[in-house]
Amino acid sequence: MLADASPHLKVALRRLRLQAAVARADQSGVLKPEEMGQLVAQLANARRDELAARSAGDGELPIDALARRLELRPLDESVLLAAVALEADPLFAITVSALGGEEPRQGLTAKLLAQLFGFAGDETLDLGLGAMHPLVRSGLLESPHGSAGMVETLRPWRAATRAVSFLAGSDDLDPLLLRCGGVIDVPENADLDHMSHSLELLGRAISSDQDVIVLVEGPEGAGRRTVAAAAAGALGRAAVMIDAGRLSADPLRFSAELRALRRECWLRGALPVVARIDALRRDGREGRFPEIADALESPGAISGAAIITAVDGGELPDFRRRIFRLKVETPGAKTRQRLWSSALGTLSGLAAENGAPSPLASVAERYTMTPGVIQRAAANARMLAQGRDLTVADVQAGVSTEIYERFGGLATRVKISQSWDDLVLPADTLDEIKAFSARAKHAALVYETWGFRDKLQRGLGLAALFSGPPGTGKTMVAGLIAGALDLELYVVDLANVVSKWVGETEKQLGRIFDAAAMGQALLLFDEADALFAKRTEVKSSNDRYANLEVNYLLQRIEAFGGVAILTTNLEASVDPAFKRRLAADVRFYAPERDERERLWRTLLPPRAPVAANLDFTALADFYKDMCGGHIRNAVLRGAFLAAAEGKSIAQDHLNRAARTEYRAMGKVL
Repeated sequence: MLADASPHLKVALRRLRLQAAVARADQSGVLKPEEMGQLVAQLANARRDELAARSAGDGELPIDALARRLELRPLDESVLLAAVALEADPLFAITVSALGGEEPRQGLTAKLLAQLFGFAGDETLDLGLGAMHPLVRSGLLESPHGSAGMVETLRPWRAATRAVSFLAGSDDLDPLLLRCGGVIDVPENADLDHMSHSLELLGRAISSDQDVIVLVEGPEGAGRRTVAAAAAGALGRAAVMIDAGRLSADPLRFSAELRALRRECWLRGALPVVARIDALRRDGREGRFPEIADALESPGAISGAAIITAVDGGELPDFRRRIFRLKVETPGAKTRQRLWSSALGTLSGLAAENGAPSPLASVAERYTMTPGVIQRAAANARMLAQGRDLTVADVQAGVSTEIYERFGGLATRVKISQSWDDLVLPADTLDEIKAFSARAKHAALVYETWGFRDKLQRGLGLAALFSGPPGTGKTMVAGLIAGALDLELYVVDLANVVSKWVGETEKQLGRIFDAAAMGQALLLFDEADALFAKRTEVKSSNDRYANLEVNYLLQRIEAFGGVAILTTNLEASVDPAFKRRLAADVRFYAPERDERERLWRTLLPPRAPVAANLDFTALADFYKDMCGGHIRNAVLRGAFLAAAEGKSIAQDHLNRAARTEYRAMGKVL
């Protein structure tokens, strides 16, 4: 560790080794007066050499930087260097062990330091190695675990490993800090134009030297950490971060990681950043909030501003300092196009030709993505292209992969293979569906070009309720609408969303809506009455929290800027307040006789071997209670019966399959 240390540190450690030898010789009395004089002379020469090496250093030495930031006295510097020597210089450790017996194995005590420096009487009081000593509160000196209850003069102190490496000139971070954070770097060629306002405000807060907590809010990937690092860099400072979501679950390690952040900020004069503080709330670890607050506000914390980041403020630690909130917004379409171009590079497959608009313009307009998400989606696209020129299809595939990951298993991507020609519905119902699809298709024209967005700040999304008996085609229609709008269909997994824990369902739903809004996905809430049920009179805490879930959904549906479709077999169970927020309320009815006959015909694929004398009219007349889903099951069951017998699909196969399906429906023939 000390091979590449500065000349000053090497000379300082040699001086401390001689000082320990003098103290040991004075204690034991084994040296003759002339030998003792020679040793003292060597110590005096070492002190002069140390001063010369210090003044000859290029730039500010690490020990000088620490002395300035922590306002250390010369005695404090000597104490720190002695603790470093105990860790890094074997000869010093041997001599001190001879001086103090077993004590130095745990560290240096105030008593041992007094012997080392030759203190006597009231001079020993100057050491003052208590909790408020700058070397202790900054974390540069640490007391071994289990020694907290000892008398102050007997409590041992050791230099933190990172303090030793820093004074030796190393820039390597503490492994504890590397595990959960590190120094935030501003990406090369980062496009910060859209963050100029946030950078200006944050720069003012940092340069004011006021003890303030700056909360930087914004969606994931919006550049909350980048804006912190850029603002600190403009003032010649680094930004050192810990990610709250990656902090250890072990209490002792958790505290050690916070101390590592505080220590590194003192060593570098850096800006402390606690990123994703809301992750503790999501993980149910709000009990750690006081430790976070203490790490940023205690006397050991670096003075001035500290930064925390979150998607939204929500519940925060109970800070004593004033909180200044700052919002980092998702960039606009033009900025997103620049970000896409920068992330993908100049690739001929996406270059604009003959004055035509860039293919990336439509990608930027369609996907409301943050800079960080754009970078990851672009990396996905390059991986999929495998070195060839990128196409828009590659970019869309990269985006699709990133969005799917953002749903986190809370929704499943579904592809519908049917076409509009396969849809058998009454003309009125079909007209309602196509009107809803057209409204979604022309939303940009009406809201943006015609200016309706300025008049309607909320409720710009489209929500529809599809109600009717099972098997009437509600889910299929949702897939067809998604295909018509060039959107991906995501079916919300209610089993993973609904939680017995208070507030957890709302968090999961928020994640779903955020992911859908970013990627322009169509959300399908199948069996929506489970979530959107009527609010009831509050008679217990369960009623109160159930009503809160519905209230949250009402707000998110209204604020959601995308397309959401709710399907239910029990329309009467859905809360009436949703009706006002619906762009369409489509009722699906059981098919009439002619529609049933068409369903029997259209559900048989053209390539399937079919007998010539099939009587679809008889099937439609006899099985009157069958809807499209039941007829589909019967046709598929009949096809397997025919395949098992090695024959074409005949009337007998369909009749047998239909009877089985009828019994499964609970019907009596």
